[in-house]
Amino acid sequence: MTNEIFIKYPDMKTLFKLIPSDKKGKKWDATSGEILPETAALHFIPIDQLVFTEKIDGTNMGIRVDDGSVVHIQKREHICSRDDRGDAFYFEVGDNIAKIIEDNKIDQLKNVIIYGELCGAKIQKGGNYFSDRKFIIFDIYDSLANKFFTWDAVKHFANELGVEIVPEINYDKEDLKVDSVKEFVLGLKSVYNDGFGAEGIVVRYAKDTTNVKRWMAKIRKKDFKE
Repeated sequence: MTNEIFIKYPDMKTLFKLIPSDKKGKKWDATSGEILPETAALHFIPIDQLVFTEKIDGTNMGIRVDDGSVVHIQKREHICSRDDRGDAFYFEVGDNIAKIIEDNKIDQLKNVIIYGELCGAKIQKGGNYFSDRKFIIFDIYDSLANKFFTWDAVKHFANELGVEIVPEINYDKEDLKVDSVKEFVLGLKSVYNDGFGAEGIVVRYAKDTTNVKRWMAKIRKKDFKE
């Protein structure tokens, strides 16, 4: 990552290798348990040093702050435009968050990109979570130091802003072996609606601050062939 205006959130790899499970290559399966080199480190870190959060079914959103002022709201691939009707949801939520950031004047958030999930009604299956739309923080990038905040720091500053973070969940298994992860993920309900199955989980090393090859991974229900 560099100090350029638009900085895309790093692509997240899966906890296990996804292998095509049909002839067309449109379905994938992680049941083999083969470990990816990019996320292998997570399998060797003690469980109590990992953070497990619910993978939210929404859309990626970022809010860039330079010198204490919000300069843009961004989607996964580009900066949002007020002239694009398709970006209306981003500004509907983002303008409120921008005001909170600028009003609070937190020194540590003067030059950052706050990344999160825009989710809720009419966004993917977000209506199963709640009826309104929310921006839920999952990471904060320090654009001057060129690194991410630790998870504890993300939680702290999200709390300072009064903005939700992606919900932490209690992973009640002793290891990250594929059978343990599969059983846990397939039985997981959303924190927001216990009648709705969670999309999956995100696993991250709590102290990771790297800006590339992050020590984090995702795995979804649909990644396991039933």
